[in-house]
Parts: sequence; structure tokens; C-alpha cells
Amino acid sequence: MTRRALLGLAKVPGLTIYGMKYPYSPKFAQKGGIIVFNLKGIMAPGVARELAGRGGIGVRYGCHCAHILIKHLVGVSPLLERFQGLILNLFPKLRLPGVVRVSLGIENSVEDIDKLILVLGKIAKKSRASAEKSSYSKETGTSILSLAEVKKQINDFADVAIRRVYSHR
Repeated sequence: MTRRALLGLAKVPGLTIYGMKYPYSPKFAQKGGIIVFNLKGIMAPGVARELAGRGGIGVRYGCHCAHILIKHLVGVSPLLERFQGLILNLFPKLRLPGVVRVSLGIENSVEDIDKLILVLGKIAKKSRASAEKSSYSKETGTSILSLAEVKKQINDFADVAIRRVYSHR
């Protein structure tokens, strides 16, 4: 599934994968199901929010307890880092650059991977369209899930995962 995800994510315009991204590399067998990425034009919290809202997909975002590495990957210089510290003291609710992390596990399916790729493609398309218009538009031609629909998808996902994990005993 990691191979399928990497191959699909590589086709999403503006998506940058960090770490091992070539599924045919000799060391790929040692890679776990963790994929870290950014989407051009949208900060990591926005990507996570869009994935949850459009597809009920849960991901993590931020620096993942690896602040120095993440800041290096996304191009935050030491001078900019000091400036960010000052800004955060003044505006503690401000969000800083980070990355999005997808963690695949035993409860995930091929359909989950395909949905992730599809939804990220729609988000990327929306981002490009927004950049061209120089304004943010919520009307993208794709459906946004209501809070009730997101909760239902989360509950359905949890039920399926529980059955997969505990039905083998």
C-alpha cells in the first residue's frame, strides 16, 4: 500500500514528498507506512483540514517533534526561525510551516489509499485555481462533508478497523 500511495501521490501537482519517495529503490523494503509531504500553496494545517472535510481522512501536521529537521526541509533559515519565535510570542495562535504526515496501518485498505490520492488531487486543483484567481473560494465543485458526515465516516472507519483487528482471534 505504501508503494501504491507513493506512486499516486507523485502524480499530484505541487505535492512534495520528503524522505524515501521512490518505491523501486533497493531500500524500499525497509520503509514503513509513513509518508511526509507538503502541498504547494497550502500550509500543512490547511491540507489536514481539507482532507478531513472533503474525505474524512485523518492525518497529522506540524513538526512532529522534529522541529530542526522539518524547518530545514521546508526552508526556514535560522534568522527566520528567530523571527518566528518573536512573532509567536506576540501572536500565540499563529500557525507556522510544517509538514503533513500520513501513517498507514493494518486497518487501511487500497480504497483508503485511492481516496487519499483523489482528495489530495482535488485540493491541489483547488489550490491552483485559487492561486490563479488570487482569492480563496470555497465553491470548488466538490462536496464538503458536514460535521455529522465526518463523524459518521470516523465511526464507520473505527468499526471496520475493530472488526479487522479482532475478528482474527
